[in-house]
Amino acid sequence: MALPGIVDDVPESFAAAGSAADGGAATGDGAGAGRLNSVEVDLEFATPEEAQQFLREELEKSNLPPPAPTELMQAEDLVDQAAAARGRKRLKLLAAALEICPDCADAHLRWRIASAIWQKIRPLLSERWRRGRR
Repeated sequence: MALPGIVDDVPESFAAAGSAADGGAATGDGAGAGRLNSVEVDLEFATPEEAQQFLREELEKSNLPPPAPTELMQAEDLVDQAAAARGRKRLKLLAAALEICPDCADAHLRWRIASAIWQKIRPLLSERWRRGRR
């Protein structure tokens, strides 16, 4: 039996709405309307108590606070911010990302690209600066 007392007691209006919402999985008898969208498993339960225990555990999992961000996640956030930034701010954000997590591959790659671009632009800027001083 699959979720006894929950699937069997689905009103006809809900079962009909569920058949359109879940791609025709509900057949009008309520069999598909009782599926939990966030649970990726298709389980059969021997007793109603097992089904209720399973639902309780799944709901408790969804109420847990998210885990604390890791160093890599923090560095990736800074890399994303650097992608939107320009000039020195981009380099500072990338340097901060590498300080937080030296293993962040995205930060290394973007740092290399930004440094190469800066090395090409620097002589042009200094030449313009010199010409402007004359």
